[in-house]
Amino acid sequence: MIEILASPDHVVALKLSGTLSGEDYDKIVAELEARLDRHERIGVLVDLVGFKDFTFEAGAKDLQYGLRNLW
Repeated sequence: MIEILASPDHVVALKLSGTLSGEDYDKIVAELEARLDRHERIGVLVDLVGFKDFTFEAGAKDLQYGLRNLW
């Protein structure tokens, strides 16, 4: 599960708990991309205290996103 926390517009603050799904991952990317559209650089803060795992779908999406933004 993901919770987007209140933060200044140039900072993405997230709280992850339980198991991160592919849908959760899509929300993270959407939040990051929206803020990057408004700011050249952003900060990211992630609270992982209750985080346990992520699904295969979330892992695959992360790999795809990382490779797409490598170049």
